[in-house]
Amino acid sequence: MILRQDGHIPGVVNEDPLDLARQAGRLTASSQAKLEFPDPDRERELTFPHAQLFPISGDHIEAVQLLLRSNLREDAEIRLGLRAAESVWDFRSNPDLAEARARVPAGREEWVRFALNARVEPSRLYYVYTGAHPGVFWKAYSHAPTEPSRIPVGSTPADLPGERRWRPINQGNALCLQVFPESQPYSPRNVIAGTNRPDTWTNIWVSDPAAPLPAWIELGWDSPQSFNLVQLTFDTNPLRRETAPLFRYPDCVKDYTLEARIGGSWQSLAEVRDNYSRRRLHRIDKVRSDALRIRVEATNGAPSARIYEVRVYEEV
Repeated sequence: MILRQDGHIPGVVNEDPLDLARQAGRLTASSQAKLEFPDPDRERELTFPHAQLFPISGDHIEAVQLLLRSNLREDAEIRLGLRAAESVWDFRSNPDLAEARARVPAGREEWVRFALNARVEPSRLYYVYTGAHPGVFWKAYSHAPTEPSRIPVGSTPADLPGERRWRPINQGNALCLQVFPESQPYSPRNVIAGTNRPDTWTNIWVSDPAAPLPAWIELGWDSPQSFNLVQLTFDTNPLRRETAPLFRYPDCVKDYTLEARIGGSWQSLAEVRDNYSRRRLHRIDKVRSDALRIRVEATNGAPSARIYEVRVYEEV
């Protein structure tokens, strides 16, 4: 019940046997976003070791590139380590899965490639970290107040001011990084992952920001299901703090339509306009359907549709 009411217990997932969404065998979408970090608007000197955590959808990390600037007079060699993370805030000490070294040219800013060539477990979180290198700067980004978030969901930067305890750099920050091959951690299957926040995974569907809205996500069953309640959880980023009057989270879905496929044809169940709430319950007349579609026509400012969770019930 706590999870159904939009509560969150780290490590605990939805296992409600009455939730028909969990039984959907097909989850498809009009598009999905790839892992992409924004262009920098600031930088952080590597006075301390720094790390960036990120989600990987595949089973191989060929290389990682960091956008670095050096004001040193000589080239610097930097070692980069790769470790697994149990959750989006987890930088506890782990054995390195791989390491690589690369040279940062003196007096220049450029993408520096680290050839890790690591086999990894898919759909997990990982982080790369550097040692301390005064005079070398890792380019970074921090989102502007009231603007749509450009920080990839399921990513966290950190530094290590002491010997053992990593310190997450909160409130919408990221270190500039590229991962090869491309990671696609925002698939439609995430909406039935069992939780409604980033935790051990991203747990969110995000449409491709390069593809214009509308965008849609569809749940399909092998046989028709009877239901009269659809519950949706959108993205209002509970960790983000804004003070602007009458603020609406830009990443929250604004206009959308619920549709069900009944007898082979699509029928509208509900049309919503001007939404700014994170959690929406739609109580409808009972239908028997083999597919449910959420069509997002607009957000409150973001270029992508974002949905954390879909639940479907037949209530008595």
